Amino acid sequence: MDEVVNYPVKYAVLELKQRGDQSVRFKEITKGFIASKCFIIESNIVYDHKGKGKIIHKVVFPYKDIEMFNNSIKNGRPNI
Repeated sequence: MDEVVNYPVKYAVLELKQRGDQSVRFKEITKGFIASKCFIIESNIVYDHKGKGKIIHKVVFPYKDIEMFNNSIKNGRPNI
């Protein structure tokens, strides 16, 4: 029996990076930003010394880098 994973889905800004060439010593270069679907895998409330809480979410994006995004567009399947 296959188990379905149902993480909560939200949308956030994803920075699209691409590995640079020799001119930038092969560091990652930011190519842009997109609004992308993401999955919340963890939520925490962090309290400061005044007692105010801040909710922090750990998320997973469907794209790791701009190459994955470009390939999905080329294949006609933008899974955003």
